[in-house]
Amino acid sequence: MTRESKIETNLQSLRKRYLIAAKHKESLIQLLNEIEVAEQVYNSNAIENSTLSLEETKTILLQIDLDRYITERELFEAKNLARVVSYIDKKSKENTLECESILFLHKMLLSNIRDDIAGRFRKDNEYV
Repeated sequence: MTRESKIETNLQSLRKRYLIAAKHKESLIQLLNEIEVAEQVYNSNAIENSTLSLEETKTILLQIDLDRYITERELFEAKNLARVVSYIDKKSKENTLECESILFLHKMLLSNIRDDIAGRFRKDNEYV
């Protein structure tokens, strides 16, 4: 069995366990997901050296203007990642993780940031 197929098998097994554990707890999970989006976006973007604070991230996601200048890239990084997180929360029960869905999420994530590479694999010697 190849490494990729082992990973895919493991992912599918974890997904099944999650779906069983989440049964009849949909409203609680939805509430937790909504609360967590801003923190997930903030933490993920902080790893990538975003200058946004948690409060600024929450403000952006609420469609409120900030009191300071931020780059267009940081604005779209926050908004796009929130869209991806919400999309995953809504679609995770219906779809399995496949190459096509990963590229779709990549396109959502890089929309208005790097449209030239969004939704595709990198070519040789290509860096973001």
